[in-house]
Amino acid sequence: MLIHLTNGNQRLTLHTRGATIFGWDPGTGESALDGYQSVPEFDRLDGHRNCLLIPWTNRVAHQEWNDNGTMRGVRELSPEGLHGFAFDVEFTVAGLLEDRVNHSSDVHIEGDHIDLVATLEASEAFPGPIDVTVRYDISHEGVLRIGVSARNTSERDIPLGLGWHPYFKVASVRDARVWVPATHRIVVDDDGIPLPALRAFRPIKSDRKGDPLAATAANAVSKADGSEALAPPPAWLPESDVLHEINLHDELDTAFTGLHNDEDARAHAYLDTGLGYGVEIAMGVGRTDTAGQGSVRSGTGSAEQPNRAAVPCRSNFHIFTGNDLARDPGLAIALEPCTVMPDMLNREEEKGRVSISSGDTRTLDVVVAILH
Repeated sequence: MLIHLTNGNQRLTLHTRGATIFGWDPGTGESALDGYQSVPEFDRLDGHRNCLLIPWTNRVAHQEWNDNGTMRGVRELSPEGLHGFAFDVEFTVAGLLEDRVNHSSDVHIEGDHIDLVATLEASEAFPGPIDVTVRYDISHEGVLRIGVSARNTSERDIPLGLGWHPYFKVASVRDARVWVPATHRIVVDDDGIPLPALRAFRPIKSDRKGDPLAATAANAVSKADGSEALAPPPAWLPESDVLHEINLHDELDTAFTGLHNDEDARAHAYLDTGLGYGVEIAMGVGRTDTAGQGSVRSGTGSAEQPNRAAVPCRSNFHIFTGNDLARDPGLAIALEPCTVMPDMLNREEEKGRVSISSGDTRTLDVVVAILH
């Protein structure tokens, strides 16, 4: 079922399967997100456009994992063991009257937010159940806020990761620019699986400097002597010692970690779309336990591990330039906030970090804002 949520000039279109956003018009008359354009395209699931990634993100090596001595295969839930399986679960719109529900038709709602709920049942591939609640909020023009809450309602500990796979429209990969508050990139093998132990982490710098791929139409300007230099950053980009510009190219499919949290306990990444506006995407991670601790904002970087130089496993922004998308390759960039690294289920240190006890809840808070 397609839901059309309207608040003033803002419009959000989503499908109840996976609580998946098809489009978000921030008040400009056009969607800033490049989602599926039809249900048949969604059925093909090419690119996991704007899908929620629960209970893991990205790949699982050999499509199987060791669950305390029991090998579990995930291929039946997710092709290639990719991006969890919540994207294939039907969500219910909280508060929507039953007589308005027809899963073959569209529903139009006037309001500033919508809540959707679903349960990820236990299976041979993954433990459960896990109760998931998603809120999409468009109460402020030019701002989309996404709140994801996943509660372990089983009687055992469960490794639980959360993420979102948004594609933002860009003029082209050549014209776009991205900055992330990260210290390291996650290094993977030819199958997209991180290398063992600390070999998976390599320090990053502003790698456009001296890189021939930096000399692009949008990002380089000609100097009087005929040489080229990087164009200045857009005026809306905040001055920061922790932001690193990432060298975008057609084959980029990389996670960046060691995230720095700002005073709001969120990590902020920035995208210059080349379309005359920018996008800020902020990620916060939280936890609610059963021991009376209430809500705890665990952060995405230094709050989880004081020694950022030690390169622990942690949340990341995964950047994918979409060169192999079936539709409009190179015209959208995925800038994915993820609470866990790829192949989390086969890395004991990461699996231990993100496991939650029975009754506990993990949350992901994402704020997307259009910048001018």
